[in-house]
Amino acid sequence: MQRSLLQAASSGLRQETISATFPDMKEILFTVTAGESGNFSASWDDPRGGGISTQGDDLTHLQTMIRDAVLCHFDEGEIPARVRLHFTEDPALAFA
Repeated sequence: MQRSLLQAASSGLRQETISATFPDMKEILFTVTAGESGNFSASWDDPRGGGISTQGDDLTHLQTMIRDAVLCHFDEGEIPARVRLHFTEDPALAFA
């Protein structure tokens, strides 16, 4: 299954982190969206097919859920060294 680096990058992965045949992913990028009730959902599309989707009640819970999902999705030795989060909206801190 050959795909160009440009096609891989458009699937949400940075060009320098993936080879043309995807033998090992060093980094994956989740897209994170905030829900109306304060919860968060995250998704990553695997360029080989499938992907990961998960959600959390808050950012700490989401981080835990992403970690668990990544560990379940990848076989030992294939787990990415880094997981990045891309927020569709920047989170804001409320004071008062």
